[in-house]
Amino acid sequence: DSYAGYNQPLKLRIWISNKSKDRQQKIYESELIESEEWQLQRIEFTPNNEMQYIIIEAFNPRSEAVNGNILIDGLTNPHSCNRV
Repeated sequence: DSYAGYNQPLKLRIWISNKSKDRQQKIYESELIESEEWQLQRIEFTPNNEMQYIIIEAFNPRSEAVNGNILIDGLTNPHSCNRV
C-alpha cells in the first residue's frame, strides 16, 4: 500500500561547479533511462575552469511531474588525462 511508484524514466545529468549549490558546466546528459538493468557509462569531459564539486541530478525533461529515480553504484574518482 505504501509503494510510491518511482518507476518512470528520467535523464541523468552531471554538472561541475565551484559552488556546492550551483551548476556551472554541464558535462553529461543521458537519454531517458528506461532500462532496469545496470549500465556502464564512461564519461569524458574537459572543464572550462578548475572545479571543486560534482552535482549528480535525476532530471525530468517532461512538463508533467513523474516519480522516478536513478541508482548509481561503483562511481570512481575523476582523473586527468593528458591526451591531445
